[in-house]
Amino acid sequence: MKNRIFLIKLGLILCVTLLWVGCNDDKNYELGQVVVPTGTIVNAVVSTDGSGLTSFEVSGDNVITYKVDFGDGTTGVFQSSTFSKNYGSSGTYVVTVTPYGVAGVSGDVATTTLTIEVDFSLPETFIQNLTGGSSKIWYWDVATAGYLGVGPGDAGEPVWYTSSPYEHEAVGCMFDDMFVFSYDAINEKVTYNYNNIEASYFNTDFTPSGSDECVNVDTSGDYEAVLGLATSDVLSESESTKVNIALTGSGEGNFMGYFAGGDGNYEVISLTASTMYVRWVDSAGRAWYQKFTTTEPGSGSGGDSECASGETGVVPDGTYTLIWQDEFNVDGAPCSENWTFDIGTGDNGWGNAEEQYYTDREDNVIVENGFLKITAKKEDYQGSNYTSARLKTQGIFDFKYGKVDIHAKLPEGVGTWPAFWMLGSNFDTVGWPACGEIDIMEHVGVNQEEVLSTLHYPNFSGGSGPGGKTTVSDVSNKFHTYSIEWDESWIKFSIDGYPVHFQFQNESSLPFNQNFFLILNIAMGGTLGGTIDSNFSESTMEIDFIRVFQK
Repeated sequence: MKNRIFLIKLGLILCVTLLWVGCNDDKNYELGQVVVPTGTIVNAVVSTDGSGLTSFEVSGDNVITYKVDFGDGTTGVFQSSTFSKNYGSSGTYVVTVTPYGVAGVSGDVATTTLTIEVDFSLPETFIQNLTGGSSKIWYWDVATAGYLGVGPGDAGEPVWYTSSPYEHEAVGCMFDDMFVFSYDAINEKVTYNYNNIEASYFNTDFTPSGSDECVNVDTSGDYEAVLGLATSDVLSESESTKVNIALTGSGEGNFMGYFAGGDGNYEVISLTASTMYVRWVDSAGRAWYQKFTTTEPGSGSGGDSECASGETGVVPDGTYTLIWQDEFNVDGAPCSENWTFDIGTGDNGWGNAEEQYYTDREDNVIVENGFLKITAKKEDYQGSNYTSARLKTQGIFDFKYGKVDIHAKLPEGVGTWPAFWMLGSNFDTVGWPACGEIDIMEHVGVNQEEVLSTLHYPNFSGGSGPGGKTTVSDVSNKFHTYSIEWDESWIKFSIDGYPVHFQFQNESSLPFNQNFFLILNIAMGGTLGGTIDSNFSESTMEIDFIRVFQK
């Protein structure tokens, strides 16, 4: 496929060149005259800092473009005589430079052999998470917002476009894609196989119709998945695993489900046992983002979900209908049909000087024995001294007015700051506090027997937000149900069905009359959590169920 694309690009370059040559009287060439490129020379300087960065300088006579095979399964076409390449792993590479002149004629080929030393080691659980230790099937994570996105190449997020859950369900050639990564422990080699059931989704730049569509392409066969250092400097070590997967081999299947002219290199932003988030740059310089899961896609048009299996709960006055739930009855990662994650340290510790690094690792978040468990840990990770998890339904589920029940047992330890809360769904466009914030439950370990509820909105942000507190003596030893009832007139809070501490009169001028999404997290320290006990090691919040009702 890469050769096909190269020939198309080369043809365009040559057409433009011939027109220019034919119209420029200052050139010695004449239309129809063929001059063979000669004297090709390639020089390379390999960086000694362990980054794998290599600078190239090529030269030759009567050359228009150079096609370069870098020896690691990637190629490039250059009109400039200088360029650079980042190698992701140590090894010996034979670089081949082929010059092309007028009328597409090739000339003297030059080669050089490089020995590259890359200071790189895989994260401890990377191969296990990717392959399961033997073989693992991945699918598009179509139930999650942003399973496909795009942005500028120099940005670290898909600012131009992010897909909605199930947005491409009608396409017909995405949801049945299977991406298989396998590990050969004897030869310490990872392989990749892409089963597209005959057709793959292609970008508009590579389709006859000029729009994104399914294209029949043979993706069969195994490709070596070379794991190395991700050499892009767009994402920092705290924002990415810094692992690159290079899919190498002959054939047309060295891409992951969406084709826009990439070279088979994917930077892995995050990887758990059940979720994978990657970034890659296409031939036009655009950065694409894809999310994958080990859960086979279902339909977004309705039907029962394993995430929602279980009891439906009891509504005291019988006036509510259950519209959404998670009973946490399926062991493993949280259900991707319900949840997505915030990752990293945010801006200034998520705006609160918090000290944790949020991950989606099993060490910090897992569904086990009927409970969602979020664990805050003291550990050195990505430059932070603590780790935890923050889950949200943003882009997946939101609602306006209703009743929320969260049955949970809270963590303990001075410096912990667990919360069940909601933000207005327009958060990304208007920011905070304009979007509004409803804190169903907050707790800080320094005040072990107090539970807080608070609202935040313009002129009432930070510590000035209206709220209240109540005493619950056993929040870390027993499960309690933390609830909110919310409509256009009132926002009322309760614990175990009993109204407590704070009721708020809603008004039409306030931001509490729009859709909100759910958030669950444990923060460490920060403006409310305070100083963290030096003896703190770890603590877990367990959630039995979350249910949302409407009248």
